[in-house]
Amino acid sequence: HLLAIVNDILDLSKIKAQKIEFENIAFDPIEHFESAVESYAAKAAEENIDFNIFLDPELPTRLMGDPTKISQIIVNLVSNAIKFTSQNGEVNVVIQKVAETSGEVKVKFAVSDTGIGISAEQQKRIFEAFGQADVSTSRKYGGTGLGLSISGRLVELMGGKLSIESIVDEGSTFYFTLTLTKPEDAAKREVEDLSGLTVGILNPHIDEKYFRNKNLEAYVTYTGAKVVHYTDEELLNIKKSHSGLPDILFVDHKYRQREDEIKQFLGVDTKVVVISTGDQKRTLKRYGPLIDRILYKPVNFTKTLKALSDKEELTEAKKNILFRNLHILVAEDNAINQKLITNVLNRLGIEVSIAENGKEAVESRKGDFFDMIFMDIEMPVMGGMEATANILNYERNTHQKHIPIVALTANALSGDREKYMGAGMDGYLTKPIELSALRELLMEYFEEKTVEVPV
Repeated sequence: HLLAIVNDILDLSKIKAQKIEFENIAFDPIEHFESAVESYAAKAAEENIDFNIFLDPELPTRLMGDPTKISQIIVNLVSNAIKFTSQNGEVNVVIQKVAETSGEVKVKFAVSDTGIGISAEQQKRIFEAFGQADVSTSRKYGGTGLGLSISGRLVELMGGKLSIESIVDEGSTFYFTLTLTKPEDAAKREVEDLSGLTVGILNPHIDEKYFRNKNLEAYVTYTGAKVVHYTDEELLNIKKSHSGLPDILFVDHKYRQREDEIKQFLGVDTKVVVISTGDQKRTLKRYGPLIDRILYKPVNFTKTLKALSDKEELTEAKKNILFRNLHILVAEDNAINQKLITNVLNRLGIEVSIAENGKEAVESRKGDFFDMIFMDIEMPVMGGMEATANILNYERNTHQKHIPIVALTANALSGDREKYMGAGMDGYLTKPIELSALRELLMEYFEEKTVEVPV
């Protein structure tokens, strides 16, 4: 926490001294911002906050700008929203194209919550340094209020304005708009044509029929698939008649807490995708044979496409394949990412050790044996590329057996794979790690160590 405060003060000092530098590089907005926001899924689930993200599929495949600075702003707003929202509340992230010309795209970024809200008087000073709403807020929730000041200045320096709409005890929305240049290779986002597919979305009550799962509906519609909303009663009637069922049915576990209720909706004769949070994995295991896939919140464009189009993955939840006697070292400095990666590896039966940075990873490699190393690229003290070089030198100099090293990165940029392989790494995974990609990579190296167990 102290380090975060120091970094905020340094950032603010750079801005005031006009020494802040902005990149102008090409990036995929959906890939980049999905990864940035995903790391807060575990925190939201812990607080029982419904965490949603909408990234407009109409955004081009490439935009020019400083994705790291924009992500810093979004992450700060998301962090605040979760901090100031009580249990059973909502946090929504919306990143949407509002206008487009031949050379530019205007993009609106908004983070809203159902938290404590901010009074009109407090809104006047909320973007000032150390300008938290009041002293009691700082005492109860922690923080300095520097994050919003930094975010506001960064938005201004990129040609926008950070604004707020808020009602006390109802919630807040922070938003800004940036005009970003389109590079020559920018294109409309192409996806598999699923126009022959009917996708059902189950809603618990008729009055909520068209209000929930708007993001999911937008993603599905973009593929050309037909979306049909069902109330509980409608689906049960169709189930009894054994006709008219959709090809895929999405069921939100949040509204299905009773076991008998869950089973009656999962036991339909179609492919069932359950939307849930990471902390419900153990509960959902009980229904393994009834579920074709689990889609973990926040539901985003990439996850939805996988749920719709990856036919093999639709049966993955029915196969419980574990790995025996595997020990993986994960070099990752972010505590939330550590937890997410550990959870997904543990789910596959794998023992995990954590290194906080590249230097610790090198020392761990020298002192213990691992079957594989997952290496984050961006880490303090020593980065992933340097750590990999040190490990390879150690293995060569001591004639040790080579342990496969897999790069972990939040950015899936063109040429990255070749760069990491050229540095001596053996594989490449993007964060957040998809279970199917992870399992495929592990099967390449350790298929002989797998065992299929009853679900």
